[in-house]
Amino acid sequence: MTVKAGYSKHRREDVMPLRRAMAEAVAGFIEGKAPDAPVFDMHDKPAAMMRVDPEATGIAYRDDEGRVGNFHALWHTTGSWLAAQGVHPKVI
Repeated sequence: MTVKAGYSKHRREDVMPLRRAMAEAVAGFIEGKAPDAPVFDMHDKPAAMMRVDPEATGIAYRDDEGRVGNFHALWHTTGSWLAAQGVHPKVI
C-alpha cells in the first residue's frame, strides 16, 4: 500500500506491506477504480470526522456530563485491544 506524501504523517511517500488476507479484503474496494484514485474516501481532517459521523448516526459528540469524543484516544484503545490479543507491537 502506498500513501502519498500529502497524506502521510511524515509528509513523504510511505509504502507499507499488507498481509495477503488484508490485500484480498481491500481488492473489492479498488475494483473498477482509476489507478490513481484513493482506495477509501477519507476526510481531510479525521478529528473533524469524529464529530460529524457519530452525530449523523444520532450519537452525541458531547455527552450529558460534558465529555467529548477523543480522536487520539482511539489510537491508544485500539493498540491496547490488539496487544491484549497478542498482536506483535510492530504490527500494531
